[in-house]
Amino acid sequence: MTNSITLFSNVFERKSPLKVSWLKEQISVIAFFFVAMRFTVFTISLLFLLAVYVQARDSDIDDEAYETEKVSYCPRREKWYKCGNGCERSCTNPTLSPKCGRPCIPHMCRCKKGYIRDNQGSGRCVQPHECKKWGK
Repeated sequence: MTNSITLFSNVFERKSPLKVSWLKEQISVIAFFFVAMRFTVFTISLLFLLAVYVQARDSDIDDEAYETEKVSYCPRREKWYKCGNGCERSCTNPTLSPKCGRPCIPHMCRCKKGYIRDNQGSGRCVQPHECKKWGK
């Protein structure tokens, strides 16, 4: 048993210059590989984040253009709202219920102050006295 332990320890004690330099070279190559991989992953992550940023920035610009476009399409006596509720005074409902609290409806035109929706005919915003009366 002593012989096998001695033989085993002798294997580790013998260090030839060729084996040590080869091992150092292999470790150096592996270390370079891991550094290169970390750099590659970092670069790809950075490019991905840049692409996400550019996409988000471009979508904001498109929304602004869309909003500006929508403003110009509101008919006379109406005002464009980025976020409005679905409750609007009309000829058949000239007073709003205090319970009217519908969620935000994006990009909509609403009657300006002093006007109500003519929901009996044209659908345009009119002054309350311009509403057609029911039964006439």
